[in-house]
Amino acid sequence: MPGIKVDKGLVPLPGSNNESWCQGLDGLASRCAEYYKQGARFAKWSVHTSLIHVSTNLICASFLKLL
Repeated sequence: MPGIKVDKGLVPLPGSNNESWCQGLDGLASRCAEYYKQGARFAKWSVHTSLIHVSTNLICASFLKLL
């Protein structure tokens, strides 16, 4: 059964020290509809983060709560 990875990979986390987080929620529904038309029957989302400092981890946690 064909599937597709739908996250868009890591991007820099604003206000951090070279840390990053996963992006891709913007436009996810329309991308999935297009992938379905192309034959994909499941989607995979991989959450990746790169966290270095405890203080920045708190920024990340606060940022994710906004989503």
